[in-house]
Amino acid sequence: MKFIKNIRDTLTKHFPDLSIQTVSAALGGLIALLVGTYILNKCSNVLKDESSLDKPKISQSFPAQTLPINKPVSSPIKPSNYEPVEPSGIPEDLKPNKSFVIFQIKKTLEVLRDLIKTSNFKYINGYAGEKNKYITIVSYDLCFKISYAEAKRRINIGDLIIKKDQLPKEKQKALKEYEIDELNMEVLRVLKDTYGDWKTNETFTITGKFTFLKTERGWLYNENEVELMDVEKASMKTGKE
Repeated sequence: MKFIKNIRDTLTKHFPDLSIQTVSAALGGLIALLVGTYILNKCSNVLKDESSLDKPKISQSFPAQTLPINKPVSSPIKPSNYEPVEPSGIPEDLKPNKSFVIFQIKKTLEVLRDLIKTSNFKYINGYAGEKNKYITIVSYDLCFKISYAEAKRRINIGDLIIKKDQLPKEKQKALKEYEIDELNMEVLRVLKDTYGDWKTNETFTITGKFTFLKTERGWLYNENEVELMDVEKASMKTGKE
């Protein structure tokens, strides 16, 4: 009431011509306006609080970005070089590359370069074997540079067909000097059993199964798992290539 009295005295002081009734009426209107505004604000806050009770609260354990949103699912974008895999085929990452297969077989036969030369490598087929194995079928031509009799003679006098420095470094360390002689005799025996008493420049077409192992370092050629499927005498080459 003191606040109202102060307002009335101020109005009377600055506006002496106004009657007491006019000042009182003005104050009454101001008080009614203030009270109405206060009540209206209170009612609005109560209604807002009650309406919030009807809405389900989102648990704090589920961030908003993890909640499902009704958006159409679009198909993944395929790279421009994408090529679908045939149903009957095997994805490239599950089998060794064809050029890699031929390279590894050539590399292994290179140890016999003083005795043979190879050519016409063809990748015929391949299929998954046991766990982490892939079997490839490859054919190639094998031509003997010297005859069996000449190869045997050279080995007997110490002119080895397979020399220690031609072997992979890990095998060089494992072999002792006298064992390299035994290795040459064993290789010659296996070749004799396979190709008979071959002559100089005699050529054979070989078709075989060659096994590759999938390891943490990639595909490795297992030269201990080779199966010759067919050995066909091709020709007798007499000229130089």
